[in-house]
Amino acid sequence: ALCYGGYHDSVTLLFADIKGFTSMSSQVEPQAVMEMLNELYAYFDTLTTRMPVYKVETVGDCYVAATGLLHDDPHHALTMLQFAHAMLRHARTVPTPNGTGHVMLRVGIHSGPVTTGVVGTVRKRFCLFGDTMNTASRMESNGEPMRIHISAHTHALALADLAAPASGPTAPAAPLRSRKDSTGVNGPAGPVSIAAVAGQAAAGAGTNWVPRGAAGSKRSSIDAGGMMSRAVSLAQSEPTSPRSSSQFGGYRHNRTREGSEELGGWRFTARGSIDVKGKGSMETFWVEFVDDGLW
Repeated sequence: ALCYGGYHDSVTLLFADIKGFTSMSSQVEPQAVMEMLNELYAYFDTLTTRMPVYKVETVGDCYVAATGLLHDDPHHALTMLQFAHAMLRHARTVPTPNGTGHVMLRVGIHSGPVTTGVVGTVRKRFCLFGDTMNTASRMESNGEPMRIHISAHTHALALADLAAPASGPTAPAAPLRSRKDSTGVNGPAGPVSIAAVAGQAAAGAGTNWVPRGAAGSKRSSIDAGGMMSRAVSLAQSEPTSPRSSSQFGGYRHNRTREGSEELGGWRFTARGSIDVKGKGSMETFWVEFVDDGLW
């Protein structure tokens, strides 16, 4: 009998793979490829224990993750953008085994409904099904190295979260913040770069990953099986970006060049309509965290 898991009306899925993986694998010993993938995947797995992100599977060089699936995260689209950004940061530190430079990841993200369940009788595994999986995969395959490529649906969810009122228990998620514990091991309680927080994950520090709200707001942390174990009060004030031109939903909002806008430290750039295999014409976007110095 089919072991049915359930229906999830809104989740965000990420697909990431390595540019040139097939040719790289033909140039070096399999063990070298495995060591590179282990360095990448071990770090990504560590991030999932510090953020409300569920690792779905790995297939070769493809890493698949979900937000809003097993964790009650109303801001799952932004949570996934944070996760994707941390992935790209780490990829820049991992050399390719054939000596061509650092690992070049392509990241694709889409949001929508999925059905979950366990199929088969041998080595049973929790699986995700639905067109959302297909579309997220297409976002990755139609992306570019070291860029985050998102669908119009994910773009709309992220902007809605960033533009939401900045008070109350559902204050929008945005770039990550670290809070120090009683020993001060995690650094200052004020805003820090994603690089610093992700570095703590790499070192195995006991970091609480907290989606940052606007000035003076509070947001209850998500239990997520102990991943985010306590509510954290956010700072009473935060620096605003020098690019800012107007106040918008608690964040500084600025329309930059044509087809691009900045909000809450993120820049969304319209890619325009692209032809996607099996999907036809789709409007998609590039997204980057502009206050971190990665791009």
